[in-house]
Amino acid sequence: MRSPAYAAALEAAGVPVRFRISPGMLHGYCSTGVVPRANELADQPCEELAELHAPEHTDIPLP
Repeated sequence: MRSPAYAAALEAAGVPVRFRISPGMLHGYCSTGVVPRANELADQPCEELAELHAPEHTDIPLP
C-alpha cells in the first residue's frame, strides 16, 4: 500500500494521521546524514510526539 492510501485507510479507521510529503527528498533521507534539510524534517515528528505526550510541558526544549 502506498503512503497516501495507507494514511487514508488509517484515517478512515479513526486513527489520527499527519501525512506529509517532502518534495525533493529521497527515500530514507533521515538516515543518510548527508541531506542538509533531513535533520529539520526528522525533528518535526519528534516535536509533535513530545507535544502530544506532554502538552502541559511544551516549553521544555528537546535535546
